[in-house]
Amino acid sequence: MFWFAISRLIRPTMAIPVVALAETEYVLTRLYGLENAAAVDVLVALLGRTNLRPLEIQKGLAVEALLLSRPSGRVSFADALIWAAARGSGAGRVFTFDEPFPAMEIERQLL
Repeated sequence: MFWFAISRLIRPTMAIPVVALAETEYVLTRLYGLENAAAVDVLVALLGRTNLRPLEIQKGLAVEALLLSRPSGRVSFADALIWAAARGSGAGRVFTFDEPFPAMEIERQLL
């Protein structure tokens, strides 16, 4: 128990807002020139840390959202995070202007 308590002091659990994940993806791809797949891999590895969790959505949904945007970039990173937030909240429908918005397990209503 003592070592567990000490490890919590050394490596406290931290939370990262999903908007910060989106901003990080933007900086990695637009400013540093990383390929979309490489940026997603970096963020998945970041979320794989045991002492880090996303604020607004479950970690598993955040990773799933990241992986949705990995293959071609057809699904934007921000749209994938909105999709994950909608799934995690139990919202059955998302209204969007984006044709490629992911529609797995939620209803996508194009405007």
